Amino acid sequence: MQYFSANLDLEDLYLLMVAVEKEKNVGECRRKRNAKCRELIAIEPNIIASPHDIHDNTMQLILQKSFYKSGNLQQNLMKLELKEEKLMAVTNRDYQVCFHYTLVVKLAPRWNEIGSQSYENGILLVQGANFLTSKKPLPALTLEVNVMTSEVQISLQPFMIKIPVTKFTNFGITAKVAKEFSSKEINIIPDKHIKRQWCSIFPSMKMGKVVEISREISSYSNFKDYAEMRVFWKNNYGYQLPSRNDFYYGVYFSQFGRTLTYPRCCILPEKPNVWKCTESNATHMSDFMKDVNMKLAVLCGQGLNFVSRASRLPMQLIPATQVSGEDDDNSFSHSST
Repeated sequence: MQYFSANLDLEDLYLLMVAVEKEKNVGECRRKRNAKCRELIAIEPNIIASPHDIHDNTMQLILQKSFYKSGNLQQNLMKLELKEEKLMAVTNRDYQVCFHYTLVVKLAPRWNEIGSQSYENGILLVQGANFLTSKKPLPALTLEVNVMTSEVQISLQPFMIKIPVTKFTNFGITAKVAKEFSSKEINIIPDKHIKRQWCSIFPSMKMGKVVEISREISSYSNFKDYAEMRVFWKNNYGYQLPSRNDFYYGVYFSQFGRTLTYPRCCILPEKPNVWKCTESNATHMSDFMKDVNMKLAVLCGQGLNFVSRASRLPMQLIPATQVSGEDDDNSFSHSST
């Protein structure tokens, strides 16, 4: 299903590049930039934004020319310690990338992005703030955004998703060891008792090996407690972690040679089961567009109202790709990918 808004005027907008302070640790720099980009989107309703796809410490903002000249933005930039770098004209692709990223940020946690790669020509979004703990199939959809000079197009495909429940048996842990851990006779299950180690993790869906299961956050993690972990997930991915967590998984990622800590709800013993559903039965597409029209009714001073329309995609449209600059979930000192 395709939805359109025809009120876009790129000539009335600026593209502003801003930067956080450069740091030696690339992963840390990106995390800092991404969190500040999300925070800026949350506190400044007059802009859309996205992390830059090349420069680790840079983000791109789009805003109305009159708003930039008013000087009101600069107060929030100073608050977040962001430095202005360059002012440019806005291209279709610039708007597409910033609109796409801003949409995902504003709709979380009602809609949650899963995976860092495209799924059938779009990103996969799951409906519901509590999707991490649901044992039932959940509504999901793929989102693709395209932009022409005066029009924004949103393309949706409806799906359902079933997220597997993580159990000790998934990892080949014996009943004896599981009982000892559950009865608190032992506080850590080391890798020698974990016979099947492979897992995927939310939100990136990348694969790693479970090397430890513990009651407390491990000493190698920079999270001091679960409350700090919840804040990190909210600020960086828009996820609403459960109010409580029973134990933690240490997951080793060979691609960057580190073990990172995850709550159980972000560990997947296998990939989620995703299947298509018919548009006639997919009321969640209508729910999604209601949320879009409510949360993004006015962007950069321009009113947007998306309506459905049967149309074939013109050849001149830019292929939709999410260029968010967001890496793996926690591939730095603050445990997770």
